[in-house]
Amino acid sequence: MGCITTDSAGEYCASSVKGSIYLFNGTEVSGEIQRAHRGKITALVVSGTEVVSVGDDKRITFHDKNTKDLVREINCRFIPRSIDVFNEFMAVGNIQNGITLYKNYEETNSWWGHHDGEVWGLAITDDLVYTAGDDNKLIAWNFKKCKAEAVAPISERPGEKTGKGPSTSSKLPDNQCSRALAYCKRTEEIAIGTNSGEVHIRGKKTLSDDKSVIKCSDCWVTCMEYSSSGGMLAVGTGGNEVVLYEVPSYNVKAKLTEHSAPVISVDWSEDGNWLRTVDEGFSMLFWKAPEFNRDKDGAENTKDVKWTTQNAKIGWSVQGIYPPGVDKFHVNCASKSKDNRFIATGDDWGFVNIYNYPCGKGAKCVALRGHAEHVPRVGFSNDGYYLFSVGGKDKAVIQWKK
Repeated sequence: MGCITTDSAGEYCASSVKGSIYLFNGTEVSGEIQRAHRGKITALVVSGTEVVSVGDDKRITFHDKNTKDLVREINCRFIPRSIDVFNEFMAVGNIQNGITLYKNYEETNSWWGHHDGEVWGLAITDDLVYTAGDDNKLIAWNFKKCKAEAVAPISERPGEKTGKGPSTSSKLPDNQCSRALAYCKRTEEIAIGTNSGEVHIRGKKTLSDDKSVIKCSDCWVTCMEYSSSGGMLAVGTGGNEVVLYEVPSYNVKAKLTEHSAPVISVDWSEDGNWLRTVDEGFSMLFWKAPEFNRDKDGAENTKDVKWTTQNAKIGWSVQGIYPPGVDKFHVNCASKSKDNRFIATGDDWGFVNIYNYPCGKGAKCVALRGHAEHVPRVGFSNDGYYLFSVGGKDKAVIQWKK
C-alpha cells in the first residue's frame, strides 16, 4: 500500500505503488480503480463522489467512486506529493517545496520555496528579495506581499560535481547551485555566483534570461558586492582571490590574489575608492582605487572612511558581535542597516542577532529565534524596516519586522 484516506462515511480508499486505487467496505475490498496513475500514487483524498489522487506521473486524477471512470485530469509542472480539497478549492504540494492553489480546477496561485541542499544567496532591492541555493532556483520574493513573484533556474546547462565547490547534500551539478547574489540598482541587474565559479548576469525583469555568463574562477563564488555607484562588481571566490569587473561591460578590471584562504566577504567604501576583503583565516586586506593595489596600512588609512556595507565580521566596529566563549567561526555573517543604526549577525545555532552599530565589546543584542539550522546570510531592507535571513540546511527565508 502507498497511502490511505477515508470518505465522509468512514469508508477507506488506499493506493498501491503500481498506480491502482482500492475501495473498501469495512475490511473488504469493494472495488478497484485500475492504473489510475502510471507509477506510484503519492496522495489521496475523497471529495463527494470523486476520488482525487496525485502521483509520480505529474498528474492529478479525478475518478468517479461508483463507476470507477476517469472524470478529469490535470497535468502538473512538478511531481505532486500532497493534496487537499475543500469545496471548489484544491491545494497541491509538490516535490519542489511549492504549493499550488486551484479553484474550480483552474490554477489561481502558487507559493514556492527552496527544496534541496542549502540556501545562502541573498540580495535585497527596494521591493524584492532574491534568494538562491543548491536547488537550481533563483527566487524573487515580494516582501510586502509575502509571496514569490518569480522563480527561475540558475542554469539549464548540464554540468558535473567537480569537488571544488562547498559541501552540500544536493545532488545537482555545481553550475546549478549558487551561494552568492548581488544586485546593481543602477543597471537593475542581478549577479548570480555559482558553485562552479561562473557569474550569471540577468535583468530584474527578465529573471530567466542571461545577459552574460562570466567564468571568473575554477572554484565556487563565495561572495559578491556591487560598488555604491554601480560601476564595479567585486567577486570573492573559494580560490583565495577577488575578481573586479567593470559594469556594465563586465570586463576584468583587476584580480586580487594576496589572500591565503577562501574570501568570505567584500565591502566597498561609499566613494568607491576602497575595497575591504576578509578571508576564512580572518585576514582583512585593503585595496586602493584606481589600480586596486593592496595598501598594507589600509586599516590605518581608512579610519575615517565610510563604508557602504559591513559584511566583514571582524574589525573595530564589530568587536562586540562575539558573545563570551564564542569564536569567529560560529558567527557566520554580518550586515548593517543603511542608516548605520544596527548590525545583524547570523550564527551556527540558528539565531539572528541585532546589535547597535558600531558594536563595542560587551554589547548586548536582541536574539531572534526562527531558524532550525545555521544562518549564513542576513540583510536589512533599504528603509531599515525589515530584516531578512536565510537558513542554510533548513532552506527557510525569514522576514523580520521592526
